[in-house]
Amino acid sequence: MWISGREASRIFEVEAGVGRQQSRRVLLAGVAGPSLRAGSTLLYDDARVREVARRPERDHSDLLRVSPGGLFVLRLGPDAVVPSGTWRERTEAVGDLRDVGPLARFQVRVGIQQHGPLPFVATACGYPVLLAGLSDLPPVAPGRVRPDLTAPEPGTGRWTRLLRARRLITSPGPPWLLLGSQPFLGRAIRARERPPFPCAGHPRRAA
Repeated sequence: MWISGREASRIFEVEAGVGRQQSRRVLLAGVAGPSLRAGSTLLYDDARVREVARRPERDHSDLLRVSPGGLFVLRLGPDAVVPSGTWRERTEAVGDLRDVGPLARFQVRVGIQQHGPLPFVATACGYPVLLAGLSDLPPVAPGRVRPDLTAPEPGTGRWTRLLRARRLITSPGPPWLLLGSQPFLGRAIRARERPPFPCAGHPRRAA
């Protein structure tokens, strides 16, 4: 059964605690499958929307067991939309990032030197919309870096399989996280004193 985008957003709000504007980004990224246009309205498969909204969380420790070098998580903000399309199109939509700072760049490069490309996940409200390998974070302008990304090789990414049909929930903080990086934890704690990043907290479930 096909339902409107408004009804799909209502399901996300009830099942996953995701607001209308945030759920729209999830839907446009194709997480709940392709849409069907009917006039000016986009329709979505009801069963697929409910399956996505009810996806369980993936524990960070599970990912770090198979990714000893850590994992870079980019939490897309309310103005960022990664469209449904090819891997290259989604990568280009991510674009440049605010400079993550010299310490994080150093930690990323150490992890790459020791373990190869670092797992990179871009999420919309915890739902993965882009999986890649991070090879570097070179500066491209004052205060900006551009992630050097490669497509995960089929059949070799255990971490990609762990994120299949799962939601990666992170605590409030800045729009990016370096999971598994102990020195970064202090910054994450300080970030909790600021207003939470949209969809960064745990979802609320309906009673």
